[in-house]
Amino acid sequence: MKRAGVILLLLAGLAGSDTIGQETADFAAPAAEDTIPESLPLLPMGGFDHVAPDATHPTGWAVEPGGDGEWAQDTETKLTGPGALKVVSRSGKLNVSSEIIEVSDELRAVSGGVMAKGEGTTTALLRWRNADGVVREDPLRAGAPGANGWHRFSLSESEPPENADRFALVLITEARDGEAAWWDGAQLYGEYERVPKVGVYYNQVGYESQGPKCFTAYSNFAPASATFEIRSDTGESVYGGSLGSAEKITDINGRDWDYYYLRGEFTDFERGGAYRIRVTLDGHSAESDVFDIAKDLLWDKVLPVALNHFTYQRSGVEIPNFQAAAHLDDAVDPETKEALPLSGGWYDNGLGAKLTNPYVLWKLAQAYDAAAWRFDALDTNRDGVNDILGELVWGADYVKRLLSHETTAYQGVQATPDYSGPFGRDTDNAPGTADDRHAEHTDDTALHLAGLACLARYVKDRQPYVDTVAKALDRDLAAGWRGPGQFAAAMNLYLATREDRFGERAQELFPGVDLEFVDSINAHDDEFGSFSTIEIGMKFTTQADALLRLADNPFGVCTYGPPNKPVFFSGPDGKDGAADGNTQYVLQAAEFMARTYRFAPKPEYLRFIHNQLNWLLGDNPFGLCLVEGLGHERAPAYHDLRVFTGTRRGAMPGAIAKGIGPKGPGDDRPYFDLRDVDLPESRTNACDIRNNALMVSTIAHLKRFRFAAMPPR
Repeated sequence: MKRAGVILLLLAGLAGSDTIGQETADFAAPAAEDTIPESLPLLPMGGFDHVAPDATHPTGWAVEPGGDGEWAQDTETKLTGPGALKVVSRSGKLNVSSEIIEVSDELRAVSGGVMAKGEGTTTALLRWRNADGVVREDPLRAGAPGANGWHRFSLSESEPPENADRFALVLITEARDGEAAWWDGAQLYGEYERVPKVGVYYNQVGYESQGPKCFTAYSNFAPASATFEIRSDTGESVYGGSLGSAEKITDINGRDWDYYYLRGEFTDFERGGAYRIRVTLDGHSAESDVFDIAKDLLWDKVLPVALNHFTYQRSGVEIPNFQAAAHLDDAVDPETKEALPLSGGWYDNGLGAKLTNPYVLWKLAQAYDAAAWRFDALDTNRDGVNDILGELVWGADYVKRLLSHETTAYQGVQATPDYSGPFGRDTDNAPGTADDRHAEHTDDTALHLAGLACLARYVKDRQPYVDTVAKALDRDLAAGWRGPGQFAAAMNLYLATREDRFGERAQELFPGVDLEFVDSINAHDDEFGSFSTIEIGMKFTTQADALLRLADNPFGVCTYGPPNKPVFFSGPDGKDGAADGNTQYVLQAAEFMARTYRFAPKPEYLRFIHNQLNWLLGDNPFGLCLVEGLGHERAPAYHDLRVFTGTRRGAMPGAIAKGIGPKGPGDDRPYFDLRDVDLPESRTNACDIRNNALMVSTIAHLKRFRFAAMPPR
């Protein structure tokens, strides 16, 4: 697995040295005593025990092209575990192959075996390959059948061919009058000689002086001793401690993440300045690059970059050196062909769609409502308008027009289907022509209404927002749409105008406790005498405690669960190999916990929030800072069509990548497209402004209260 920019120490006779080397550095061949032997299982799915829902074929196995026959899991005839593989070849051979196993420079030999039974003729072999095809095939030796009819095929210490880069176990069943063969208990073990490798993942921006400070060390061997120290930028050791126990991480199917991981924490160290983390595992050391410890670091360094990204995603606006004004002709109703005045707003990402603006407006409005006192001082371009309010007004103008049609509401504007050329050149900027993009209808306007109504409380010219929301709210209620979003809209209109009609409507629509709209629930309690505080606290902490259980791993990152067998990237069922990276999921968890922290300021909740942000800012298994413009190591390229109009790497300032996703179907090991190409994979390397909105909201909710020190532990 490539790890771009992560600082490593490959010890080739350098034990105890202060020399730090990048992964790409050249090293002399290690002496024999500097290598560490290790034997690892290579076929986690070799028992044929796992079958995906609505499937019959065992996970981790595939039939090779050209075979004729049937293959499936058999839960009746088996040797061990829940099932075995049953194969019936109709004519010729039916070859079933294991998943591909990569050959590393440290692999010295492969041994293993598989059990077979039945009248069908069976053979097994290890097939070594490279990009040019098959390099070598090593037959497994067949043993005599036992009393139960099963016999073993075995392989002992097969050394990799010099030019092979991958291999697989192939199970061959030949036709014999339609007789079946069964396979079970396939095992392969790799014998490795490890050149000791040590590294450290950390928040590359830095840590709050009075906040949690966690990081993750890793190594390719299990260390008996593991310590760390914090060093000043002059090399002085200012703090030290022991690392947690070394842990292996495997996916739900038993595939290994390659390394041992160890957790480190230096929360008690609060002195501001520039520092490095140095880890030492069994005498082998590695050191991070420089990071800062400072008061209000997230607010001062991370939030402005995340917020500034919205300026670069403004549609219909020229951004010098990044984009020409484009999509001035948006959009057309796909059914009536009516031209719609839907230019403006924010692009969702680098492909030009504008479908997430209502969600983003709501999250930014929540953020401003939580920490207006801090935002009012944030005016980086010195135009007299605080940065977030300027963006809110820009986005609200577009969302208001999504609601302003007489008979329908819109979610936003779709991207031009299948377009992959220069950004913005998919339309001619002339309304009413054939290339106008389609607007998407919606019946769910809860976030449109809630965002606009919340903003109405903070702008001088609030009447256009009030009128738009009031009219759309009446339309929603007439259509039977009565939810917590409609309540929040009415409650915020009442707070903005103090008009009785809105107060009466809010009382009529009061939904009870809904955590997404909890500020409106609290306002209702204050204004109309309801009492929701206890129920709010209980609901928040119940969900927050469940999230804590999903983050019990060396990175402290929230997984999809279940806690005893977590899924990191592939979604709740662990099967989706095309899933987007986990950035949005991680930020949703962080933002929820930040809102919980208002009601229950527990140190474990605060640590959880910071761990999620640490993951995005460098404490992840690629050592990447996923926010463009921050950190030392960033994505080599983004999935953004602006790359075709001259934007280097497709990198828009403040872009937050979709992040680390699954390696493949049923393979929940981490993956990020590290290729330096024009359009790397969208599922990991595309940006998403919802991530920016969640980042801003998370940090804003952390600043709702100010502590002179960490809350009691």
